[in-house]
Amino acid sequence: ARYVLVVPNHVCSIYSRIWCAYEAFLAISESKFIFIASPPLKGVCYRMSSMLALSLVAAAVSGVVLAQADVKDWRSEHGIGMLGALHLPPIF
Repeated sequence: ARYVLVVPNHVCSIYSRIWCAYEAFLAISESKFIFIASPPLKGVCYRMSSMLALSLVAAAVSGVVLAQADVKDWRSEHGIGMLGALHLPPIF
């Protein structure tokens, strides 16, 4: 394998066990990638879901604002008022 996964625990350090230290030495000697597992971070799911919700709201608001700006520009280009009536010059 090209990778070594080190999984520490709360009982004792991985560096205090001779077998773990030897496996780490072998992994480095063979130029393997060493990954060290860690416990999940507290509150990460809550923070990520909050950021996702905020991003979705911001995207929706931006889309509505941009759509309204495009509609106003289109109406003014084609001479249509806010009520949908054509602005025609007076005939007489």
